[in-house]
Parts: sequence; C-alpha cells; structure tokens
Amino acid sequence: MRYIQKNQEPSSLTQYRKAADPKSKTVFDDYPDKEPLRQSLLKEQGYLCCYCLRRVTGSLDPLTGKPDTRIEHWSPQSIYNGEKGKADLRLSYRNLLAACHGNEDSESKDYHCDVLKGNQEIILNPTQKNCETKIYYSTSGEICSKNPQIQQELGTVTSKGILNLNSQTFRENRSAALMATIDKLKQQAPTGNWSSAILKKAIQTVSQRHNNAHLEYFPYVVFHLEKRLSRAKSRN
Repeated sequence: MRYIQKNQEPSSLTQYRKAADPKSKTVFDDYPDKEPLRQSLLKEQGYLCCYCLRRVTGSLDPLTGKPDTRIEHWSPQSIYNGEKGKADLRLSYRNLLAACHGNEDSESKDYHCDVLKGNQEIILNPTQKNCETKIYYSTSGEICSKNPQIQQELGTVTSKGILNLNSQTFRENRSAALMATIDKLKQQAPTGNWSSAILKKAIQTVSQRHNNAHLEYFPYVVFHLEKRLSRAKSRN
C-alpha cells in the first residue's frame, strides 16, 4: 500500500452530486459516468490497485467482460450513507479509489483487496500521507505493521485478514519486482557492492512514473533499496 494524492474530481461527479437525491439508496449505482471516474482514479494512482499495487488499467477482462478495476469506497457505502448520524460519503471523491478485481470471479475464492474487504472498515487509509509510516516489508515479500489491528487488516501468511495482502502470490510478486531491479543493478556492479550514487539513482527510477504508470509493487522495491542505501552510507 502507498500514499495516493487525490486530484480534482471529474466535473460530472461534482454536477451529479449537486443534483442527486441524498435519500436514494442507489445514488452511486445510478451515477452514469463511471468510466471517466474510473480513468481519473487510475491516473492518479499510477495504474496500480489502491491496496495490493498490482497493475490495473480499466480494460475489459476477455473472460468475464468486466473491467479489471473496481471503484472502491474506502469508507463503506453501507455505513457512510447519511443515516444513523454517519456522513454521506457515497459520492465523495476523496473516498473513492481504484481497486483490482480481487479474484472476484475465481473458483478458488481466494479473494483480496476490495472484494474481500466488502463492507468492513479499516484503519489504514491510502489517502492519508502518513499511511506508509505504519507499514514495513520483510525480506520474504510480506507487508507488515507493528500495529496489531493494521496487521490483521493486511493479513498474514496464515490468515487472509481483511485485505489478504500476504498471500503467496503477492509475496512472490513483490520479491520478483525487487529481484528484477537488483538484476539491473548487477549489470553496473556484479558484486552487489553498489555505491550510494547508484542506489539513489535506482530509487529515483523505481519511484518515478513511466508513461503515467508506476512499477508494480514499487514501494516494496524502494523500501529494500533504501535499506541497502543506508548500509552503503555507513560504509563510507
């Protein structure tokens, strides 16, 4: 997970919200311009899922005919709908994120991200600047937190939790992303004793967008490159 800086919402959402009936139970479902909204969310997220950071594009899945991206309400619609003293966040752009399909149609039912989260509330909010300070990564590909409740949300190797972000697939994908970067670094210094300058350049490259898209799982790569950079500085 990473911090997502929210941009200006699509004008069609602003206009729709002003005209919509707040008492309607289907006020978000009835919003007609979901595709421009989806693309706006994808662009600001660098075409990565808001939770697992896998690639999402908004294109249609050839098998299901559905977009590979779901529009996620971080604060669930079922709770934050203007009833029982709760704010109505169903049409709040700041509450909307782009999430992957979460294995929604898989026979294995190994759900994750928005699909598994459903109507549950979580602490970790990717639109808050400090969200990345609440997590860290292991060398085996796990996303971790010292906060027990956040760890329960993320999931573990043995428990899906709320988001199931530590499944074998995600752990392997994060590790593979790091190894791909390390392989490139080895072309510059095969011994692995990379200088601070080389590591700083690698961190900058990995952190940047390329054709508007971020590298999949790039925070995991940056986290471990920064640890190597710290060790390199201590050698100097």
